Amino acid sequence: MENNKYDECGKKHGLWEYLYPNGKICSKGYYLNGKKIGRWFLYFRNGNEKVEQETIYVNHKRTLIFIFNRDSKIEKVKFYIK
Repeated sequence: MENNKYDECGKKHGLWEYLYPNGKICSKGYYLNGKKIGRWFLYFRNGNEKVEQETIYVNHKRTLIFIFNRDSKIEKVKFYIK
């Protein structure tokens, strides 16, 4: 499966990955109709592929963020309620 694709309407669709300038993965997650969905992951800049932050999107809205320390333990949780 190829990443970073657009649908027929020119909107981001499917798995997208963003990279740091050093070529290591910065973040990744899925788009549907140009909007973020599901779980998105932000990785530490040092390139060890450990997750620094996980954000959950429901109905294209950020609802929950887990922030991890360098030992992969949850350091903080943020809830977004409307």
